[in-house]
Amino acid sequence: MGHANPKGNNMNLPKYVRHSRSAKNNVKYGIWLCGCGKEFEARNTHIRRGQLSCGCMRKKPPVKIVHGLSKAPEYKTWGSMMARCYKINHVAFSRYGARGIDVCIEWHNAEVFCSWAKKNGYAKGLQLDRIDNNYGYEPLNCRFVTSSENCMNKSGTYWWHTPDGVFPSLKLACEHYGRWIAKRFDRYDMKEYYKVAKYENN
Repeated sequence: MGHANPKGNNMNLPKYVRHSRSAKNNVKYGIWLCGCGKEFEARNTHIRRGQLSCGCMRKKPPVKIVHGLSKAPEYKTWGSMMARCYKINHVAFSRYGARGIDVCIEWHNAEVFCSWAKKNGYAKGLQLDRIDNNYGYEPLNCRFVTSSENCMNKSGTYWWHTPDGVFPSLKLACEHYGRWIAKRFDRYDMKEYYKVAKYENN
């Protein structure tokens, strides 16, 4: 028996190492060296018919993990941000992507965003908020806030001016005065109470 590849120069086939045994009807087995480096026993006739490996080539390849962040809560925040800005059929696209709100190039990479989030106050229960609602998502324009704080900074909100100062929401102004003072902002004889839209393109 020759000690060479049974198909000549076909280097895709395993390399012959040594004879191992002979079975019934003089069926010969050999020890072969697989391309993965593992030795295995196989019928010589099977090798000649095209058996290319110890079996490793038939195994299902492992699932490729891109970043390992799919279960991270900050990754879900990233996904929601991207969807609002770039998925036309998203329920909030009209208030984000259609309005020109986009995501900075570096944050298109989920790993970069998640790393930033961990270093800049991300915690369970907090929401991603744009400091200036007229601009997109980027490190200098984003922060993590509570749900109530986020509501105070949405399009259509106001600065509430009173004799005691300016408040980011009517709720906080009323809490300061200890009563519901909304009607004061509708009275023409109380000009010291007025509201100013936070964003021009509400």
